[in-house]
Amino acid sequence: MKKKSILVIDNNTSNAKLIKICLSNGGYDVLIADNAEAGLKIVNREHPSVILMDVKLSGMNGLQLSRFLKDNPETSHIVVLALTTHAWKHQEEKILNAGCDGFISQPFDTRTLSKVIDGYLQRHDFEKPNII
Repeated sequence: MKKKSILVIDNNTSNAKLIKICLSNGGYDVLIADNAEAGLKIVNREHPSVILMDVKLSGMNGLQLSRFLKDNPETSHIVVLALTTHAWKHQEEKILNAGCDGFISQPFDTRTLSKVIDGYLQRHDFEKPNII
């Protein structure tokens, strides 16, 4: 069975490396981009199962990228999760209204990050209609 792939888009190299270690240990293939434009190139080439991205990216920010991905029929099925240090109620609404499937607050528990991602993937797979 092929491993699920996750694209991490974060302009903080240390955060991206830590996330890669956590998710690789959880059985995922992890790709990294440091901005939205580089992330889009990877999305088009690799078709990841999940995109985990910082909300505060330079250039196109994470919420703009999420809206772009969800408005595109070729990428709308990808689970998009925002990484944010500001998980207040108004920020949560902005994240979900931008099309993100959810968010992960930073700092996150490195021991459970892959299980959190697993939960989003299972819920997403359950919500997809069966097309025969």
